[in-house]
Amino acid sequence: EMYNYFMEVMKNPIGVCALMGILQCESALYSDNLQNVFNKKTGLSDEEYTSLVDTGEYNKNKFIHDGYGYGLAQWTFYSRKENLYNYAKEKGRSISDYKMQMDFIILELNYYRCNGMNFISYLKQTTDINKATVDIMKIYEAPYDISNEAQNARKYASKLFYEKLVLLKKNEEIKNYTHYIQFGAFISKDNAENYKNLLKDKYGIDILIKYIKPWYKVIVPGFNGYGNARKFIEKHKLQDCIIKEL
Repeated sequence: EMYNYFMEVMKNPIGVCALMGILQCESALYSDNLQNVFNKKTGLSDEEYTSLVDTGEYNKNKFIHDGYGYGLAQWTFYSRKENLYNYAKEKGRSISDYKMQMDFIILELNYYRCNGMNFISYLKQTTDINKATVDIMKIYEAPYDISNEAQNARKYASKLFYEKLVLLKKNEEIKNYTHYIQFGAFISKDNAENYKNLLKDKYGIDILIKYIKPWYKVIVPGFNGYGNARKFIEKHKLQDCIIKEL
């Protein structure tokens, strides 16, 4: 649900998976997630805290200023929690409503800026999932811990989403196609990975590694017919590659 929702807005799986990696590390994608340390401090479960906020027993002022991270993005700073609270009330939704929080994230990302543009525009264009993840972390998420270890955890989560939601799907789709574009074949997987990354940086396109014993082949899959593969090569001005039949 989250991937499809954000794809409707950004239409770029790299940007979407970078954002989802951040949210995974913050809340495990639970929209009623109360920062764990405060579950222990207050003795409240996520559901109990949410219910108290929704009913007003835990009033707006308390919610805004309690310093507890909450929701998909673990909103903590008082002004952002106030905006979230007001938005939920405006929409007539629970503070934990999943769709409402995703809508709110889009609103926030339209406000925050990166590389001279709003974050939505940036995520629509990005081709580097690691850089996008770190940019979201430092500018939008803004956690206390921005160490290399924390960055690597988020990059790992983002790439895992990309592998599961994008690459595995593409691998399934390959079975229905007749041709692919091959850039090279390597005995070493590491060499294939390095070459793949160089090509992605150069051309800004999705490139996969497919193991066909004993080779790790660096390819662009997914073409019905030789002519469509040739058009793709011409469109992206690809060099040092060949078209092969599956």
